Amino acid sequence: MVLQTEIKVSVIILTYNHEKYIKKAIESVLMQKTTFDYEVIIADDFSTDRTKEIIQDILTNNHESKVSIRYIRNEKNLGVMASWINAYSQVNGKYIAICEGDDFWTIDSKLQKQFEVLDSHPQFSICFHNVNVEYVDINEKNYILNENIEKDIFTIDDLIGEEEIWFMATASLMIRHESLKSIPNWILKSKSGDIPIIMLAARNGHIKYLPDLMATYQKHSRGMSMTDHKNDAIFLKNRIYMYKMLNLETKFQYNYRFKQILSGYYYLMLDSKQLQNKYISQFIVALKYFYYSYPKIKNIKVVIKNHIIPPVILEFSRLIKRKTGIIPTFDKNTL
Repeated sequence: MVLQTEIKVSVIILTYNHEKYIKKAIESVLMQKTTFDYEVIIADDFSTDRTKEIIQDILTNNHESKVSIRYIRNEKNLGVMASWINAYSQVNGKYIAICEGDDFWTIDSKLQKQFEVLDSHPQFSICFHNVNVEYVDINEKNYILNENIEKDIFTIDDLIGEEEIWFMATASLMIRHESLKSIPNWILKSKSGDIPIIMLAARNGHIKYLPDLMATYQKHSRGMSMTDHKNDAIFLKNRIYMYKMLNLETKFQYNYRFKQILSGYYYLMLDSKQLQNKYISQFIVALKYFYYSYPKIKNIKVVIKNHIIPPVILEFSRLIKRKTGIIPTFDKNTL
């Protein structure tokens, strides 16, 4: 009789059209040296490039590894969160680590170090570490994400400010499985995966930071972080939806701070490409901006003169100026 060993850590590798990067990502996961058994779940969201062939080649030649590997290829493109939840539903580990297909881990003791922290400290629901941020095909300077971080233990309170806070790369996360007892259905609509997952887990425990550089977060022109545009109303509406739902999930305990975050996204939406030359739409968004900003309303004069005063009034004021030389008090340029 063969006794089955207990899987301690489940590693989810999320991939979509990562033919340039997926081999390095998988190999960095398989190189881990641990005192425990871990499994790898590769979730391929119906890649249309050579990602599938590269993964299958690795699986075919992976004779020496004792790590259990499962390859899940969606029958159609579901989106990052649907793909993640599908993989998450199949994990067996006490802890979950994540590596997106265009990132990679840089040392072979990453899983062991994070496992030891979580396994010996039940008060922690998340362990994360420092990472290198590397630009691949973009002319930007590489940097260390948490070079100036000031402490090593965080709570959910540290994750919610009056503006969006992000300092945990997905490739650095290890999450206690039981801290994500249930994933709400609304998360399927969220374009961001790491922000809501981290907040949901942080409701059930503290967060431990390790200063070790143990992964590289690669930014490239086709990556999600580079295709999220703050002048795109679709992206902005999705962020607004996500933060409204997180406000609900946290039972409005941080309502004021969430409202300030929401007001910032409504302010950006005023200048989104979809709302250009659409006065009624801008007016409605401006009112929402005022509502969520209250009582600390910023940029009030800018919003009034650019998005509240009707264009016909502005045109009328310019006509009066041309005819009389008198500038009415409601002229856009005098507010």
